[in-house]
Amino acid sequence: MDNTEIYYDSARNFLKRYRIDASNHIVDVIVSVMRKRDDKNWMCGSFVEAVVGNNLERAVLGADNDCVNHLKTFVLALRNCYIQSELTFYKVEENEVPV
Repeated sequence: MDNTEIYYDSARNFLKRYRIDASNHIVDVIVSVMRKRDDKNWMCGSFVEAVVGNNLERAVLGADNDCVNHLKTFVLALRNCYIQSELTFYKVEENEVPV
């Protein structure tokens, strides 16, 4: 499994764990947030830079309609979704319902 797949699997597991229903677009943004957090040289858009940089004004002004509704999700992922632990300690199996 390459690095990109690990980030996507971690993001999807995170959403399952928190019982958040999200589009593929939101998963893509979560992956970008995680990658920017883990590698400051990661190229991303101004919205992701604003989320990672904790700049609410820039994040709100740069967000599309879907992203505005998931600002809390992005911050939760920024602080709580790490590839090292998400698929090891917090793995939600396919048919498992998180408690």
